[in-house]
Amino acid sequence: MDGAEATFDGDTSVKLNSGDRIVISRAEQKTKLIRTKNTSFLEILREKMNR
Repeated sequence: MDGAEATFDGDTSVKLNSGDRIVISRAEQKTKLIRTKNTSFLEILREKMNR
C-alpha cells in the first residue's frame, strides 16, 4: 500500500502504511444529526476562515 491514506469527515487525513488496518464498529451511544442549511459545516467554516 504505497501512498494510501484514509480521510475522516472529509477533513482529517491519516497516512496508511503496509499492514495498517482500519476497524469500523457501531458505537453504543446514538446521536441525532441536524442540517441547518444545504451548506455543510466545513463549507461554513472555510467561508468564515477566508473573511
